[in-house]
Amino acid sequence: MSEKVRAAGALRNNVYLYRMAWSIDPWRLVHEWAIAISGYFSWTFFSIIFLRYLLGSIAGHRPVAHVLGFIVLTMALFAVLELYGRWFEDHLRPLSDARMYRAFAQRMFEKAASADLASYEDPEFYTAYTLALKEASSRLESVARNIPRIGAALASSLGVAGTLATMNPWVLLFIALPVIGNFLFRKLLNTNAYEQDREAEPHRRRIGYVNRVFFLAEYAKEIRLSRIGSVLNATMERGSRGVIDANRRWGPRGAAIRITGDMLTFLVAFQGVFLYGAWLALVRKSLPVGDFAVFASGIVSGSWMIVSLSDGIMDLVKNGLYIGNLRRFLEREPTIRDSTRARDAGREFRTLALQDVWFRYDGQPPDQAALRGMSFTLSRGEKVAFVGLNGAGKTTFTKILMRLYDPAQGSVLLDGHDIRDLRVSSYRGLFATAFQDYRIFAMSVAENVLMRKPAGEADWKRAEEALAASGVLDRVTALPGGMRTMLTREFDDRGAVLSAGELQKIAIARAFAADFQVAILDEPSSALDPIAEYTLYRSIMERCRDRTVIFISHRLSSATLADRIAVVDQGRIVEEGTHQALMARKGPYAVMFRRQAERYVVDNYHTLGADA
Repeated sequence: MSEKVRAAGALRNNVYLYRMAWSIDPWRLVHEWAIAISGYFSWTFFSIIFLRYLLGSIAGHRPVAHVLGFIVLTMALFAVLELYGRWFEDHLRPLSDARMYRAFAQRMFEKAASADLASYEDPEFYTAYTLALKEASSRLESVARNIPRIGAALASSLGVAGTLATMNPWVLLFIALPVIGNFLFRKLLNTNAYEQDREAEPHRRRIGYVNRVFFLAEYAKEIRLSRIGSVLNATMERGSRGVIDANRRWGPRGAAIRITGDMLTFLVAFQGVFLYGAWLALVRKSLPVGDFAVFASGIVSGSWMIVSLSDGIMDLVKNGLYIGNLRRFLEREPTIRDSTRARDAGREFRTLALQDVWFRYDGQPPDQAALRGMSFTLSRGEKVAFVGLNGAGKTTFTKILMRLYDPAQGSVLLDGHDIRDLRVSSYRGLFATAFQDYRIFAMSVAENVLMRKPAGEADWKRAEEALAASGVLDRVTALPGGMRTMLTREFDDRGAVLSAGELQKIAIARAFAADFQVAILDEPSSALDPIAEYTLYRSIMERCRDRTVIFISHRLSSATLADRIAVVDQGRIVEEGTHQALMARKGPYAVMFRRQAERYVVDNYHTLGADA
């Protein structure tokens, strides 16, 4: 990619983010322009106008009262500007930064929430998301400050250069030298920093992983009951050595570039301008001594203004690279989205069916597809159990059913209509779910059940009934704050730490609290004992008498409660029917059920023998 194309892309990316910042807090950007303009105005005023006036007053013998009046007015003006700057820096900008971060983070979270589930199985998407979220707020603030700085620096630099050129046109050469040098050496520094960053990044990821593992509670038991901590420490040590080696390799080169650049760009140029001015004033006699002071001051100020301008442009290019990553993330469209002819799914249906559905995950070989021509029809109010070995395709079936994925071939039909013609949110609103890999949030019990803040008494009643249905209401009621008790102690030292089974029942209560037509329960009772699981499923069947229920369980005793049982193997339904019919058929289901029953008999025998 050429430098010209890269620069154009960087400019577009900065404009893209600047427009976003404007949509969030336009007055912040107005103040940024005012601060930048007043800052460069102050610089220009004191280096040229103020100095020229004072020296001219001495040479022209202006009245002292006029000079004092000018100084007092100047002091008053810049006192006001200083107060304004302090107010903006200490009050307005921090408040705006918080507002901008909040608004921008919401956009990021909404985008992540709308992304396809498959995106989280794509390393490129996950990397783009984490980098975008990490860089988002800093780049937003940088662009909000940098663009006004570039504009003000450009205007001031042109003004100073024009003024000095009227005194001596060769002065432009001394202004150009620091700028050219700054561009050249800054480019070398950026390249060096990029290479250092790229070399160190894999090692930083190792360090970050170890920090994360030691911090997260789910790893705590394994770390304390094994020697894996020594392996993690070795990983941390290897990562630290890698970062140090990268710094040793690239750090001295960066220091050499910086020192050389400073010597050639600034020391030679600025010393040169004083020598040139002195030669004009003392040898050529073409520059009055008073103008020489203005000339030297203007050269230094003008050079630094243009250096600041070039720094701003280099920051613009640097920001453009990161913003490009952020922009690709925000502009990425999900593949599962509403079609132009999409309509609401409604709340009533008769049948929900998979018709010759084929599906495989990215990277999965074609001959190992998760679903292979699966067809199945659910009737309203039916209770169906899906059973089979791990990896048979049961969970994938539910994901396709809820349109978390679209099939590669075949279709899902709601009352004979393809669900791709329905609004995604409307269709998914038919479902309530409870999964084995549930997550409990550091929020109150009620919020964890409702998955939102309770809006009134009806919501509290709904949460209470849901907890009762899942069999954990008595435990929650015994907590100090009842349903208002915070779960986990991440933010509250008095938060409740419940058992895995109790937390799983709270997660199951989410399904009871939802306004649903189809409940999908995918191994939701893995942390419960067989008796508690059986009791829970009986409660589910009772409460969902007029609703459709799909449940997946490896404990086949629970499957006996279903109206129909479907046996899944290698992405296909190999047999289906009632418990009695399948046992009479003596097929795969009967084999699995008898093996599981034999195990329970043996376990009970040993238990009773031990008790005796």
